[in-house]
Formats: sequence, C-alpha cells, structure tokens
Amino acid sequence: MTGFRRVQRRTRVFLLAAAVVLVLIVGLYKMSAGHESLSLPSPNCIHPTSTVELMDLLNTSNTAIHRPRCFEDVLKLLDLLYDAQVSQDEVTLSDKMKDTVRNDWLHGDPNLFQMFERPRVLVVTNRFTFETTSFNPIRAAKREGSHVAKGQEGELGKTLKVIEDSKPGCDFCNQDNTISDPFGRLTWKTKDVYTAHNSFRSYDYVGLIIPGAIHNFMELDFMTLEAMVTSVGLSWLRNINALHPDRTHPFMIWDVMSKAGASQVHPHIQAMLGRGFYPGKWGILEQAVKRYRAENTRDYLADLTALHLSLGLGVQYKSATLIVPLDPVSNKEIWVVGSDSLDHWMRLFFIAYRTLVEELGVYCFSSSAALPTSHVNIDSSYGGELMVVKLGSRGDCFSSYNDVSSLQLYSVNSISVDVYETMAAVRRTLQVYDLETMEKRP
Repeated sequence: MTGFRRVQRRTRVFLLAAAVVLVLIVGLYKMSAGHESLSLPSPNCIHPTSTVELMDLLNTSNTAIHRPRCFEDVLKLLDLLYDAQVSQDEVTLSDKMKDTVRNDWLHGDPNLFQMFERPRVLVVTNRFTFETTSFNPIRAAKREGSHVAKGQEGELGKTLKVIEDSKPGCDFCNQDNTISDPFGRLTWKTKDVYTAHNSFRSYDYVGLIIPGAIHNFMELDFMTLEAMVTSVGLSWLRNINALHPDRTHPFMIWDVMSKAGASQVHPHIQAMLGRGFYPGKWGILEQAVKRYRAENTRDYLADLTALHLSLGLGVQYKSATLIVPLDPVSNKEIWVVGSDSLDHWMRLFFIAYRTLVEELGVYCFSSSAALPTSHVNIDSSYGGELMVVKLGSRGDCFSSYNDVSSLQLYSVNSISVDVYETMAAVRRTLQVYDLETMEKRP
C-alpha cells in the first residue's frame, strides 16, 4: 500500500510539472505570436523636431498632445527594442545662483532657465545590446567648444593648417614609404588607392587602405571611398582569408585626426578579420540579432530601422537605411544599415560622412563597419550577416575637453547634441547630393 501511495504521489508531481511546462510553452508561444504579428509603424509616423518633443510624445499621460493612430505601433515596437524612461524633478536655487545660472551659464535665455529649474532626462536602454544613452536637453547649452569661433579662424582653419603642414614628409602620400603584405600590394589605379601592412598593428592582421593622391580627408569623393571599402578593402580581406581560412568576419575602422586616435593625418582605413565571429562590440550586435530572432521570430535590424524611420530619425535608399540612433555612443552619431547591396549601403555611408564634414562641422571623427562574411569567403557555415557602419564625432579637434569620460568607458553614454539636429543635417546633405550620380546637384 505504501508503495502504491508513493507511485500516486510521484504521478501527481509529474502531472503538476508537466502542466507548468505546458503553461510556459503556451505563454511563450502566445508572446512570440504576438510579437510576430506586431505591425511595423509607417515611416515618418510622427514628426518631432527635437528630443524634447519626443519626450512629450512618450509621456502618454499628457492627453493634450495629439498622437496619430500609428503612434500605438511605434510605442509597441519601441518597447520591444528599448526601455525608454523620462524623469523630471525640480531644483532649488538661491537668488545668487539664479543670477549665475540665468546670465552666466545660460546666456540670459528664459526658456533654457525654465528647463534648468525643472530638468528632464531621457534615458534609453537597448534591451538586446544593453547600450544605455541619456539625453538632458539643458546640457546642449554647455556644449564642448561652443565658445570656439568657427570658419577659417576657428576649428576648420586650424584643421586645414594641420593637414597642410603635415604634407611634407607624409609617409602615406608615397606608397614606397610603406610596407607591403606577404601577398604583395593591392591597388586601384583609377583613384590611386593602395594597401599597406600595418607596422604597429593593434589586432591580429591589420591592413591599411590608403588613397595615395588625397591627403585631406575632406576631399574624399564617393568613388574613392567606395574603392577603399568595397574594391581594395574587400580584396585585402579575401587575401587574408585565403591565407588564414579561420579569419572569417570582416570589420573596418576609420579614425580621422589625432583627437580621434589617428596616427597619421593622411586618411586611411584599417581592415581586420575576426576569427570565427565578430569581435568586440560587433559581436554584441550579432548576438543581439540572434537573440531577438530567437525570442521574437523577427529581424532585429529590420525592426530597428523601421522604428527610427517612423520617428523621423532615418532615411531609406533602396535596400539600405541611414538612421540617427536613439542609443548613440557619441554626439552626432550616424549609422547605415544594409542588407543585400553594398552599393546602396556605400551611397548612404558617403552621405553620412559628408554630413559630418559639410553640415555638422565635424573634423575629428571615429567610425567602424562590419561586413558580411560572404563577401570574403564562400563557406556559408560561418554566418555573419552584418552590413553596418557607425560614425560619430570626437568633439572639437583642438579643445582641451575630452569627449570620453568614465561614463562612456565603463557605464552609460551621455549625449548633449539633439539627435533631431543630426537628422536635420542629414536631410540637408541629401538635398545637396544626388544619390544616383553621387555628385552635387547643380
């Protein structure tokens, strides 16, 4: 009898456990199905002109603000990708501090002072990469280098002088002053683009892609930049992959001027290959793509770009999309996400680069790109589908302020330039350049 009761007890425990598992499976299925059926919001669903307006829209308790019907889809997709929180409090100021803040810090601007007294901060955390970015509109009033005169007497003039002064004795202006790789030197003679071995490489195998005839990074045209990345750059990567088949996942970096970490003034891109996976932050992005697909049965990058398009923070050209992300690492950051066409992706890459230089006055910037493994090897088992480039400002080239602190290095990102200002600059650039010819419009 005792044995029979034990069997009964075990049977009940087993059935209870089975029921719990079944409930979990059904719940996960419903959740997955719900996300799977989530509608993509229409592009440019809402048209805020600033992050302040975006914060107002996200405050759904404020019913005085008109929100189109499509905004419900925007909020659902936003919540799937990000945790976006707006916090607000009040500060108490003495009469002396009121005068200091109003007149010295905020230059007598009453609107800024009102924002200072009741500060609002938008904190955006990506649920899949865990990148966290905060934006406090009032910090824009204290932008680094805002006191520096622009034009020929300011940062641009100083940058041009550094570039000109560095021409005599420049190693990269003459490829004979550089070292070639074991497989020789690759060239693209139409635009005088060549490869060189990185003598003091910072990674496994590092190739330098150099436009020999262009010493000033501001003078790069579309054909030259395209040749550096897709023609010569990818050829170098294929050669390395042929010699070392376990080097599979291509990525590149491009730093401009010493403030951004460039060791040479002459423009140059560095090409590298990860061993079986994308290393570093590109690896985090790849894992986010995989986790998102597993949890939601959806395409992470497709949803990410759709969200930014719906918020007025992106533009699309055929199979590629340019966005100004909600979770940037640096000020004036721009991403370009591609899918199946390097040509479409490169055109928006060029637009992003020209936006920094021509519209935003950025003369020191850092960038990195990840490319699909299929472009360097024929073994599809490696996976690796990223076609993304990110560019961001490194601040005033000659400012004593540093654009990176312990926040960016070890915790969260604090942004002082409104993402909608950056997006407006992109739109101005698109009015200047024809995406079909990649020439300036007459």
